[in-house]
Order: sequence, then structure tokens, then C-alpha cells
Amino acid sequence: MVWVNLGLDHFEDINEPELSLDCHESKVTKVSCGGNHSVVLLDDGSVLGCGDNSKGQLGFGGDSLVKSWQKVFDKNGMIVKDIVCGWEFTVIIDSFNGVYSCGEGLKGELGLGPDIRSSQQLSLVYQIPQGYQGKLFGSLNNCVLMLYNDEECKVYGWGANTKEQLLEPKSRKVSSPRLLLEFDNTNAQAQDSTVAEVSMGKDFIVVVDSKREIIDMRGKLPSGFVKERWLGERVECIGSMWTSIHLIQNGRMISFGNDKYKQLSRSGSTELKRFSTGSEHGVGMLEDGKVISWGWGEHGNCGELNGGNTSEFSKLYEPRGETDLYGGYATTWIVEHENEETVG
Repeated sequence: MVWVNLGLDHFEDINEPELSLDCHESKVTKVSCGGNHSVVLLDDGSVLGCGDNSKGQLGFGGDSLVKSWQKVFDKNGMIVKDIVCGWEFTVIIDSFNGVYSCGEGLKGELGLGPDIRSSQQLSLVYQIPQGYQGKLFGSLNNCVLMLYNDEECKVYGWGANTKEQLLEPKSRKVSSPRLLLEFDNTNAQAQDSTVAEVSMGKDFIVVVDSKREIIDMRGKLPSGFVKERWLGERVECIGSMWTSIHLIQNGRMISFGNDKYKQLSRSGSTELKRFSTGSEHGVGMLEDGKVISWGWGEHGNCGELNGGNTSEFSKLYEPRGETDLYGGYATTWIVEHENEETVG
């Protein structure tokens, strides 16, 4: 890629998996990608980053381009618990439950108020109250923060709001964290359930609880994905691209929305075990363990395709052990964890 956001020592697109990072002493717990920057969170709380840093999205000034993986967000021994990226910004939660952001966001993406649109270093967005844990979700121009404990769950959001993806009425931006949704775990109807994840597209969000039921959706929903039909439905897996949404229900893959670049899977597969989504492509694992992809693959992120795009599952890789999958902005990430089999 132009911004070496794959962590490789060249600028070329690649259409088959290539080793980018080898961690022997730490385990990768999350990969998150912005428009042209990428970060990897390790289980010891350290973060590696690469790619575009021209807006300070990797948390420091000076170097506009980070050509290979290097430690970031490590000032004063900071330990990171969660991290998420948007187009030109990054948001983290540290070990003291502080929520910080850096980079640039013209639509409130930094969450630092109406007057701050850029920050070369991490700036405090929100201090999570004592007794709560936090989890981050992100998209192109938005960030969502989920706070939870044994009794309740609260969902906050900030960033673009032109399609009412956060709040009604619509506005150009929500420039600081605003409460979107509250969930009382002590309510008899909601007992033993809480918010599990927030699936985010460019102009919409969909909230799923721990029982795997869709409990909230807002914004400009993908064509065919009707609120009255899907609210309350159970799904085994959910993922959003910028302009489409994808579900596994009763073991079958279902897709809705924009299909200009073959983002909507036509396979109707019952073999797909789980998947992750990037900006306009998906990467998944079949029941037999093979890694596949589909959608917009112009930059090699869907493997070697003659036309660049495919609505059929394209086989990418056959891992040898425990594997996590992540979709970025025209990038695909396969994290293969070492075990006795892979080491041997």
C-alpha cells in the first residue's frame, strides 16, 4: 500500500498472505486499521503501529510515515486495554480506564469537543467511572464506547451524525461522548444479558446483546435490512462494511446493502463459521478451517482475483492452528497463534 500500512518493507499491494509480524513472547489480541494506518494490540498492553502518521494518528508528531512496526502509545509506561481506529484517528482505553484519542477528525471523531479537530498526541476524551469496564468500537467517522458492569451497560458515541447514526435529530457532528443507549442487567426481562457488540457501517450502527439478539439499530440502514424485520432477531455472527451488513443466522450467510463491488455474498453458505469485515470486503473461516474472503478486492485484500472483486468465497489461506481474522481498509489480517503444532 502507499502508506506501508501492512508493516512490510515495500509499498506494493500483495494478493497472497505475507508474514508481517512475528510475536514470540506476546499474543496479538486485536488488530485495528484506519484509512492508511494500522495498530496491533498485544496481551501485555503494548501497541505496535505502522503506516500514515501525518495527522498524529499513531500518537506522536515528527514522523509522517512509519515504515515498519514500532511501539506506539508507550509514553510513561502506558498499558493499553483496548484500541480502535477510524479514517485518520485512533482511540484507546488505558489501564486506568482513561479513554484517549489522537489524529484528526473534522466531524467530531476525536471526541474532544467542538473546537479540537486534531491532536498529535493522546488527549483525554473521557474517564470511565470506577466500577465500570470499557470496550471500543469504531468506523470511518465514528467511535462508540461501551461501559458495563454486573448491573448495567451504557453505550456512548461521538463523531459524524448526518444520517442520525448516533442520535436524533441529525447533526453534522457529535463532538464529545453522548449517551446512546442504557441497558439494565437487573431488569427481569434482560436478566443475564447485556450489550455484546456494536456493528458499525459508515452511516449506521447495529447493537447486539449477549443473547445474540439485535436490540437497537439506527442511521441509514443498508438497503433491504429493515428494522421491523430484524429487531429482536438472533444472529450467530454480524459484521458491517461501509455500506452493507452481513449476518449468519441459523448457520446461513445473509447480506444486505450496496453490491457495486460485489460486497454481498452470493454463496448462501452454510459452511461459514465466523467472519470479520473490512471497509468493503469480508474475511471468514469455513467449518473446515480454511480462510476465505469476498467483496471489493482491488488491492489484493481478497487474494488473486482477475476482476478484483468477487461475491463468491475466494480461498486465501489454510492455517495450522488457532486463528483470528480482521478486515481493514482494503487490507486483510490473519493472526495465527502459535501452539505445539504450528511451532513444530
